[in-house]
Amino acid sequence: MSKVLSQPDAHSPAEKASEPALSVRGLTGGHHGLVAVRDVTFDVADGEVLTILGPNGAGKSTTLLSIVGVLRRMGGEVLSHGETLGSKPEVNARRGVTLVPDDRGVFHQLSVADNLRLTRNSADLESVLDDFPKLRSLWKRRCGLLSGGEQQMLALAKALLQKPKVLLVDELSLGLAPKAAQELMPILRHQADERGLAVVLVEQHVDLALSIADTAAVLRHGRIELKDDAALLREQRHRIEDAYFGRQGHDPSSH
Repeated sequence: MSKVLSQPDAHSPAEKASEPALSVRGLTGGHHGLVAVRDVTFDVADGEVLTILGPNGAGKSTTLLSIVGVLRRMGGEVLSHGETLGSKPEVNARRGVTLVPDDRGVFHQLSVADNLRLTRNSADLESVLDDFPKLRSLWKRRCGLLSGGEQQMLALAKALLQKPKVLLVDELSLGLAPKAAQELMPILRHQADERGLAVVLVEQHVDLALSIADTAAVLRHGRIELKDDAALLREQRHRIEDAYFGRQGHDPSSH
């Protein structure tokens, strides 16, 4: 009898490791049946920071909410390490895709300590607090009494306690003093470099976002107008401006 050779598993660990941490394919989504983003496609690798830029109303937040399932997707597919993500945010979070929303998602009536203890991996609290030492001095303070920067710090700590593989952050600098935003941005870069965390950062502060990102994409009217290396775009800011305003002549490479 001839020997039958077994075929390699299509989802072997080595192959899974080569898949993007996050793969968004033809994503279409919106609110109440109205389309806000159309055919959005991008990949984010382990340890990569992608920043999504664009004017107000471009669809940046809708993109993140559709990825995690807070908003129902109207089309397209989202995968993490080759596995399709469904429509339930809590399930996607357990699978390693975590969102820090623009309202920060903290409980204002609870203390810093209680907010963190609500997280299912609170046993790892000490290691996460090493990245946010200021939270130790705020341990018993009610969250509603924290500054905007302190609340955002707490929101990031809560998210990291979930041990995500992909972290989506919506408008980290929103409402923050410039100094607070400058202190928080490098933490995302550190997590990407040290833990291999994939980060998608929606941000209005272009310079700060580009300073920590590997790749940048510009959304306009719900479509990706431009996507390129962040370091290159820091040197060619006119391309970002052209994409923001829909001017002819920008390079929409690698949509």
